[in-house]
Amino acid sequence: MALVSFLAPISKYIGSIGRSTFSNTGSNIVVKKKTRKGINGSAVASGPQLKNYSTLSHISALWDTLTQAQQNGWNAAALLYPKTNRLGNTYYSSGFNMFMQNNENLNFIASAPILDAPVKPTITTISSFTVSVSGSYPYTISLNIGSTPTAVDMKYLIFATDGLSTGKSYVRSQYRLVGVIYPGNSGIIDISANYLTVFNKINPLSKIFVKLIPVQFPTGFKGAALSAYTNEIPSGPPIPLTDLLLWFNASLGITMDGSNLVSAWSDQSGNNNDAIQPSGINQPLFVPAVINGQPVLRFNSGADYLKFTQVNLIDSTIFIVLNASQGSGVIGSDNYADDGIELGYYWPILFSSYTSIDSAIGYSDIFSYNAFHILQLRQSGSTSDGQLDGTDLTVGSVHNEPINPIIDLIGYNGFNGGFYGDIAEIIIYNAASSDSDRDQVTNYLQAKYGL
Repeated sequence: MALVSFLAPISKYIGSIGRSTFSNTGSNIVVKKKTRKGINGSAVASGPQLKNYSTLSHISALWDTLTQAQQNGWNAAALLYPKTNRLGNTYYSSGFNMFMQNNENLNFIASAPILDAPVKPTITTISSFTVSVSGSYPYTISLNIGSTPTAVDMKYLIFATDGLSTGKSYVRSQYRLVGVIYPGNSGIIDISANYLTVFNKINPLSKIFVKLIPVQFPTGFKGAALSAYTNEIPSGPPIPLTDLLLWFNASLGITMDGSNLVSAWSDQSGNNNDAIQPSGINQPLFVPAVINGQPVLRFNSGADYLKFTQVNLIDSTIFIVLNASQGSGVIGSDNYADDGIELGYYWPILFSSYTSIDSAIGYSDIFSYNAFHILQLRQSGSTSDGQLDGTDLTVGSVHNEPINPIIDLIGYNGFNGGFYGDIAEIIIYNAASSDSDRDQVTNYLQAKYGL
């Protein structure tokens, strides 16, 4: 949206030209691009927009519950605080708009709504801040506000954009709330986890724009926003992207409740095949800093699992970083005939039953439980091989049986039950990777997890 200044004798400007709509609100002259429409003609709204619409609808309904005296109080208060638009023109918002804005700000910081018009207090601002991206993928995003904020009545909202490439304007990008700075917080704040929860990924070779907005509570008044942007984010994920089918990384895209129970694990492959579990009693546990500072998902009931859209593994390469406490299913489906990947069924060591349509192949290498390993299995038609911690596996036996190599579950296998242990990362390609690509992924996992 843009503000436009017209010269006399033009006094009114409404309607549209092309995909731009012109209007005069009485205090602003506005030109706005027409909303894109969906297939059924309705406006297309993103998930965050729908959430914002719901919040605003709730606050608007709250206005209708006010007494006439309360509404008059907001109308009178709005006239005390002039505003200036981007053209330098002074205007006043309505009492309703002031009520909406103040309570939206309070909603951001999970503060109770304010029903009576407040007197505007002194807003304590942060003089400046910087934001940077450091480290290797998945990176660390840090804000440096210099000193610890001490004003007990202030909180500072952190809004950020997705990673923007050169030439893409941050002005028209959608800022989304990624954190709140509270009194007493450290001067350096890591927003990586919150950012990845909101955006799911960090775009390589891009920059992230951040706004810091001070909000006073309980009045909901906000101060002027400060803006900054990151250095250019380094090159992307250190694994091949060609034929990448699924990528679940415990460091990224975790949706969990206050008890760290995981309801969704976002697929980082770009195929958006997220693994979900709406039932609380079947949700695995997110545990931070378990192996080499990296988090894991812990499956400890035999009934914990996450479900995604089915994929076929006839031609595939699979990498799993795991710590199993006993022989059990790892990934698979709830159909006995679909099989998947299992530990210790035919041998007290390692067994893979997804490897070919006609037979299951077991590997006779020693697999130690209660220790982390990188398990890699590669399949091309009826030919398969694998590695454990970067060392080639030895085929121990072939068990002939009809097998349908389809999976849609993490933490469960219909042939051998639930998984007991930790899973840190799963990477699946829908082709038999070359040796060089396989080694690149293995090296990435070994370096990341110290294996």
